[in-house]
Amino acid sequence: MSERNIFNTMMSVSEENPQLQRQMERDVRKIFKVMNYKPSEDWRVKLRTNYLQALETFVCIRQEHVLVKTKNELWIGKLGAIDPDHLNIILLDVEGIDSSIRASKILIRGDQVELILHFPSREQAERAVRRLITEKL
Repeated sequence: MSERNIFNTMMSVSEENPQLQRQMERDVRKIFKVMNYKPSEDWRVKLRTNYLQALETFVCIRQEHVLVKTKNELWIGKLGAIDPDHLNIILLDVEGIDSSIRASKILIRGDQVELILHFPSREQAERAVRRLITEKL
């Protein structure tokens, strides 16, 4: 599907809202630019490939220590599971850095996640958090 066909499809979907239409056009152009796609390439296949590579990474680091930055909190814990549809995350043996909350298991909604960092041990994750906090101050 070419870039022009994508724009035409989007325009038919968003004819009533020109602002939404312009935003969708900008988003598709960013995808083509960032991913270095040529308009003749099937962009859906490439995006799907990138998505599957990210999921493979999450599967590889399951049961290992991660630092998850959400919109309101920093969390340290073991990655228990991840929902491939919405990227919801279950963390085990969790500690909330900003709120000092400790729990055996929490669910973090995928739309709240801003960053996930993988660490071989909990001590390394805690050192990284201390560095982040001192840099903020």
